[in-house]
Amino acid sequence: MSSAGNDVKQPTPDETVAAVEKIFGFKFREDLLPALGNEVAVSAPYESIFGSYKVNAQGEKKKEEKDSEPGLIFIVSLNNTDKIREILPRVLTALNFASMG
Repeated sequence: MSSAGNDVKQPTPDETVAAVEKIFGFKFREDLLPALGNEVAVSAPYESIFGSYKVNAQGEKKKEEKDSEPGLIFIVSLNNTDKIREILPRVLTALNFASMG
């Protein structure tokens, strides 16, 4: 149900990608993807997937306290390190992992 004033056409995925590429100044297919290698490793803490409860020998669940929480690790092999050094700050900022500057 739309009113007469709300006939705004949604952009296609290709148009959205083109707009993002224009904002960040690099192309995903021509610049980013060739610079990345073909090996990827991801490590997540067991607790983030299954919770922080441990089961003892009697089958009772017990909550453990921790000093610090481990984080997510993401490792990628690189083909072109110079290109990644140029692009990575913009990608991390877009994903809200880092702030500009």
